[in-house]
Amino acid sequence: MEFIKSGKYTFAIKESTFNDKDGDILFKTIKMGGTYPDDCVNIVIVYKNNIPTTAKMPHIMYDEECVINENPKEKIVLQKGDGSKIMIQTMLGYIKQKYPSIKEVEYDDMSSIECATEDEIKNAKNQKRGTNMKPLSLYYLSIVYNGQTWYEKYFNARMQDPQKHIKYRERVDNLLKTKPIDFKEFSRIILVPNNLLDELYEYYESAETYGDFFQAIPKLERCRLLRPWIDKFMEYYLKNIFFNKNWVIPLVARGGNRKTRKTHKSFYAPNNIRLNTNYTGDIGITINDV
Repeated sequence: MEFIKSGKYTFAIKESTFNDKDGDILFKTIKMGGTYPDDCVNIVIVYKNNIPTTAKMPHIMYDEECVINENPKEKIVLQKGDGSKIMIQTMLGYIKQKYPSIKEVEYDDMSSIECATEDEIKNAKNQKRGTNMKPLSLYYLSIVYNGQTWYEKYFNARMQDPQKHIKYRERVDNLLKTKPIDFKEFSRIILVPNNLLDELYEYYESAETYGDFFQAIPKLERCRLLRPWIDKFMEYYLKNIFFNKNWVIPLVARGGNRKTRKTHKSFYAPNNIRLNTNYTGDIGITINDV
């Protein structure tokens, strides 16, 4: 096990090696976590002829206990937003340093943000960690407000297929700079709920482009006004262009002070490893972080 310090946070990293019957390495799992006993970021390194060739990120999960508390008198919790970025950056930096033959990390973008009210969250029973009760797709939300997904914005992510990525970037640019249909057609396409029609109409009519339309909606109202229809809207305009699967994060040089101290290795066999599925949606991003 290794402990990695990044700013005020300390993360624990466990590596497990899996071999075939001849002793050759098949793959390694690298799990980052903290006080919370499960893995918060999981990377799988696939080997060929005992050489690491491919890295996949099947699992990311936010929890405030994804960090180690070294000082019992001062409880450190992982903050939403920036804390999530630091956690992922730290893991990517670890992979880049320890496995220089790995040039990128593959992942599927299943990210979402929580759009439940405080009362709904407070009254929830047995909610599974790493899930959102009332999810809103983070990748779609980030595209309409930033012109790119959250992973593109902070980690220079791209689709594995370069040509598909170019077409997707062109479509997004065109989408946010135009507003080709009137509100009646817009509401018909996305089936806007009747109780939201009047509010959305005001924002829509005063905007010259879709980019203006989305920016006009106040942050505190975006969950309520967008969650019922944003997926339909984006699927309609990005059909056969945007895919949230088969993305990569290039491993580029990253700054920051990082201290590593090694202790003992802990090898164990994880249950049901899934190499290509980011099966949790909550990565600790809120509507204010988009």
